[in-house]
Amino acid sequence: HDNFRAALEWLLDARDRSDDKVDAALRLAGALGRFWYMRGYFLEGSKWLESALAEDEGKKSPYRIAALHVLGILMDQRRIHSRAFALFEEELRLARAVQDDHRVAVALNSLGAAARAQGDRSLAKELLHQSIALRRELGEFKETASSLTNLGSVAMDEGDVAEARRLLEQSLSIDTEYGDDWGIAVNLGNLCTVALEEENLEEAHALFERAIELFLKVGDSDGLAECLEKAIGLASRVGDLVPATRLGGAVEAIRTLIGSPVAAVDQFRFERYLDKPRQQLSAAEYATAWEEGRQMSLDDALKYARETLAVALRTTPSSSSERGYAR
Repeated sequence: HDNFRAALEWLLDARDRSDDKVDAALRLAGALGRFWYMRGYFLEGSKWLESALAEDEGKKSPYRIAALHVLGILMDQRRIHSRAFALFEEELRLARAVQDDHRVAVALNSLGAAARAQGDRSLAKELLHQSIALRRELGEFKETASSLTNLGSVAMDEGDVAEARRLLEQSLSIDTEYGDDWGIAVNLGNLCTVALEEENLEEAHALFERAIELFLKVGDSDGLAECLEKAIGLASRVGDLVPATRLGGAVEAIRTLIGSPVAAVDQFRFERYLDKPRQQLSAAEYATAWEEGRQMSLDDALKYARETLAVALRTTPSSSSERGYAR
């Protein structure tokens, strides 16, 4: 990573600038985008991409289109949603200008996710369906999984848990067919939320564990932070109120560190998971547990969540009938 930083510094050095170096900077920054996203370098990645794009203003190169997309993703993770939406709009405009239908489909999907983040569910669904239709037309069936996942999230926002499950399981089936471990992990995590809404704690716990294993495998720090949010819900539902509160503090600290707070569209669920601890613990107990959680590293918090829930779910009776998950 230090070598790539040095390369970007050299490529963007104002004292020796050329079009070739700017193109190389955009190409390198765009290629590093997934690494920055997966490893939680949202702030640093944004800085490099902003610098490279500023030197390439007005061009229509494929490197610019890719860099706009990556910066939009990082801005979305930082919850600067209006900026993310504008970046995806420019990506879409340039992709259409150069007649790159693949990039058009990518931009439509991300615009849909950004619209959802801003609370516009109707626009989100319209854009996501457009992306799916274009990807099917192009024969990019693997890539439809991402839009199906995003549609599942919109369904959850609308309270349609059954539709969310249908869409997420469809996406999971595609990701499984193509061996996309990251996509599988995202869907498992989202299906954990579905199972929590259905009060199916055994299924939620099994999905939580499977999602963590895959997020650890691919090294996605944001995905792991989201798993901890599910752990708060699980711990609260089984009555482990101090652990739920500690995990809340851990999530706050971890998300502050990586520069990605809980998304506004998901905040209500995060707060609901903490309702019972707030109501049933004393103010002093809650504050102490929260601060204890804030001292945990991501690894410590994951270990604590898994050990605590493994014990709790062995001793807590199911609140609903068991629902098999295996396809």
